[in-house]
Amino acid sequence: MYPKHGSFQTPIVMVIGKIRDVDSWAVMDNIKQAADAAEWLWLEGYAVITPHLMNCIPSLLRMEDHPGFLDFNLYLIETIVDVLFVLSNYHASIGSLAEIECGKKHGKIIIYSRKEMELWRKSTS
Repeated sequence: MYPKHGSFQTPIVMVIGKIRDVDSWAVMDNIKQAADAAEWLWLEGYAVITPHLMNCIPSLLRMEDHPGFLDFNLYLIETIVDVLFVLSNYHASIGSLAEIECGKKHGKIIIYSRKEMELWRKSTS
């Protein structure tokens, strides 16, 4: 089970996956994958945090490293996120791996596919 947030009873899900990539087309593909997952999760009734969409300011994506993004994401995982929904491209992302480790450390539910999300939902109903 996940913790309730006062009167807010909907599980809060964060989409985790690679953002930066070899070129701008690959970055946009990563953002699209996250947006597609977020749309599906919202339609399934979850509240969704999608760092890919919050951080897709073009000039910031060109930066080699911006620890503020990761620090903020880790803070959200520690404090309000109930579930991490992990995209298949997470293996190639140091930030995603750190977010998963943070989730494990704080006892968050970590899910790696839509099928697994559906099974989790059924198990909590």
